Amino acid sequence: MDLLKRIANYFKTEYQGDDKTAPEFRVNIDDLREIANMHAEKCKVEAELRKKHIKVNTGLFDKNGQEIKIGDRTRLTLDNGELREFDVCFKTVTRTVKNHPAFVDGYSKVAITGIVFEWNDYNLFPCVDENGISDVSRMEIIH
Repeated sequence: MDLLKRIANYFKTEYQGDDKTAPEFRVNIDDLREIANMHAEKCKVEAELRKKHIKVNTGLFDKNGQEIKIGDRTRLTLDNGELREFDVCFKTVTRTVKNHPAFVDGYSKVAITGIVFEWNDYNLFPCVDENGISDVSRMEIIH
């Protein structure tokens, strides 16, 4: 916090609003470490706030017509009656996919960024059945 006091004091007493004539403000390696730590802590706090308080629309809707948001929890009833609950997240997931044969035969690892449904440590993308119906449309938001 000494660094923040030094910065505040600099702007309060030395800096006069002109970048060209402003007196030099020196930082050392410890100051840079403190700035990096403050930034890391700020990012953690922002991520927690987004997770708990700010829900971003996904563009997907549950079976009741409610828009699913990142951070929601959904429930899906499978055809056999089994219930599964999912956490709705936005993240990048690595998958192995089949290549288009006109480009390269075989498979490649790809990073896909988008809406995923977390279940039992799996990151699942919405699936579409043989009729083109997304399993998301069979889910319901539970909180």
